[in-house]
Amino acid sequence: MKKNTILAHGSAFLAAAVLAGCAPFGGEAPVAASASSCPAAVYQDASVDLSGYQTPDGIAIVVANTANSPAPTLSGTASALVEDLMTDQTLPTLWSATGNPSQIRVPLQTISATNSRKKNQTRVANNLVRIDDAIKTTPSTPGMSLFEGIGVALDALASQGVSSPWIILVGSGLDDTGPMTTTTGILGEDPARVADRVAATNPGMRLDGITILATSLGYTAPPQTPPSDAQRQLISDTWDATLTRLGATVVQDPLPAPACSVNSDQPVIPTELPEITVKCEAQKLTYELPSALLFGGDSAELRQNVAALLDEPVQILLDNPSAQVELVGHTASTQETTDDQSVQLSTRRAEAVATVLEAGGIDLSRITWRGVGDTEPRHEDLNPDGTQNEHAAEERRVDLFITGVASCPDR
Repeated sequence: MKKNTILAHGSAFLAAAVLAGCAPFGGEAPVAASASSCPAAVYQDASVDLSGYQTPDGIAIVVANTANSPAPTLSGTASALVEDLMTDQTLPTLWSATGNPSQIRVPLQTISATNSRKKNQTRVANNLVRIDDAIKTTPSTPGMSLFEGIGVALDALASQGVSSPWIILVGSGLDDTGPMTTTTGILGEDPARVADRVAATNPGMRLDGITILATSLGYTAPPQTPPSDAQRQLISDTWDATLTRLGATVVQDPLPAPACSVNSDQPVIPTELPEITVKCEAQKLTYELPSALLFGGDSAELRQNVAALLDEPVQILLDNPSAQVELVGHTASTQETTDDQSVQLSTRRAEAVATVLEAGGIDLSRITWRGVGDTEPRHEDLNPDGTQNEHAAEERRVDLFITGVASCPDR
């Protein structure tokens, strides 16, 4: 990949945005030519260094142009990639990742060596505007499946004889149909386990030699509840692990996406995301902390920014200096580990949360912790064949009990 070219081309897409009547990042738009009412607020220079990756000779843009995902817009990095491809006289294809994926037809102007340089530059800029308009078009079928959209686009790239294919993936990652249908249970699992299961149940889906530029993962639009940073990271990690397990090279674009959807009445089922549950009884507060939000994989290694998730209990403990806190780690049942291993993991996780409280200013003399593994389950979380069921995510948690508080928090 030509590093200098990629980093420079964001400005060309800025020009295309202006031509379309849309504002660059942070500016005002006169009259937007876009098919969506969503403001074009993410046009920026390329932010991801693509040097070292293979140069594409074909690109498929797979977009979730449905409610639940942000109105699709190419980031600066994605637009620069597409611009390079068109400058090399190859046009991308566009695909709608609905429940029934289909190609988005858009009349793109050809780029030819017989044209003048100025004429080709104009055509490239016009094509970028047409692409940005086309990917926002209202879908004709309900549902969302980025995963199946990848499969359809991959077949098309193969039929074209593309040897170095790229897929630009634009969507929240919260599929409501297909192999990656997203549930609380999936997001509460170790991403590596999800990846192994998807690979095992889709043996014909191989992404070897494919490079995927993933944008907008974890960013949503109504009717989906906006994810927290921790929830967004879970979604991103799950997709990254799954696509990598299938053989793809995954490049994450961290730029945020707009918080509005395309104009569509096609139904999409919102996903219930793992979240912290708070219960308040007489002089006792309980925080149920999903392990998926706190730890990476089947480990006691804390995720980044975990401290922000514990701001409220830390502040309550600071405001109530006589209050005590107990941490109890739980794991889901599994046939892959012994009881002792489960207890040890849950104990290390409870202790890890204790270190976060201590770092927040809570003296260790006020904190106790223990792990119980899977010995105190709420539900039966194993199927008859030994696989985990939908209750497993609820079992993976650290319970934080605060006693001696004067009142419930004002939430």
